[in-house]
Amino acid sequence: MRVAGHRTLAAPRDEVFEAIHDPTMLLACIPGCEAVERVSPTGYRAQFALRLPSIAGSYELSVRVVDAIPPASCRLDGRVAGRPGAVTGQATLELTDVDGGSLLDYTVDARIDGPLAWLDSTLVERLARGILEQGLARLDHDLARRAMAGDAEARP
Repeated sequence: MRVAGHRTLAAPRDEVFEAIHDPTMLLACIPGCEAVERVSPTGYRAQFALRLPSIAGSYELSVRVVDAIPPASCRLDGRVAGRPGAVTGQATLELTDVDGGSLLDYTVDARIDGPLAWLDSTLVERLARGILEQGLARLDHDLARRAMAGDAEARP
């Protein structure tokens, strides 16, 4: 399965790059996320729950950041596993400056195993794209809220 897309974010790319490596921000941005912990300088583990038909359940996500070139790009190697099956793959993230913010281009290549693999591939791709878009919308919202809070603190 391959999912690719892009999203314009209101924050500069250095802030976006920092946020996607911050466990607190990840906790807020991953739909259904219950816990995120840094397990190494480049590794994270998270617990989240999905309540969608056919794939409802608890999942564990493990991610390792590789090939990071701050604040321009990085690759994430990861695995999501739960009783309904597992997804193993890589995501490539590229950030470029645009007026007033940054553009995040992403490409996710994943392999689905277990009962999840029995689902219609179009449905799985739509679900993955929806989860990604929801997470990126939350990230954008949280970065904008941080910027507003920073502006308020900077005013006399």
